[in-house]
Amino acid sequence: PGLVGSELCIRDWGYRFDHHVRAEIAAGYPQAEIDELMIPGPGDLGGDWNVGAVTGLLNVIYDIDYWDALAVPYVGVGAGIGYAMLNAKPAAALHIDAWSTEFAWNALAGIRFRMFDNALLSLGYRYLSTTDLDFDRSAGRISSEYASHQFFAGIGYEF
Repeated sequence: PGLVGSELCIRDWGYRFDHHVRAEIAAGYPQAEIDELMIPGPGDLGGDWNVGAVTGLLNVIYDIDYWDALAVPYVGVGAGIGYAMLNAKPAAALHIDAWSTEFAWNALAGIRFRMFDNALLSLGYRYLSTTDLDFDRSAGRISSEYASHQFFAGIGYEF
């Protein structure tokens, strides 16, 4: 079981406090298809299952920049809110649209390359997770976990 065909859109805006510490507000929309869903008893439910999350996070990032190098590694953590959506069309004649709002957190690491004076190219990794999701439905409750591993590239500009 797992996820197939993940998409990710992240927008962030930040402020540098000093040479090493910066903070950012990051908004994202990771989504994926679930290729298999197994439950005790019936087994694979089949059908089309999709999960996505709209996230808003406040991140604190530490740039490991001691030599004013062209490449600067960084690490960071953040917390905020995640609004997870479950859209399902199981093989049975049932359609599920459900959502859950939960605490979200992430840990990130990467490297930023100076392309020009103020322009940067970033390559990084982020682990994103929420507290347990509870999708309440009239037919019952669906409980789940949400976590994703994300690799990303981006272009930034420092004012």
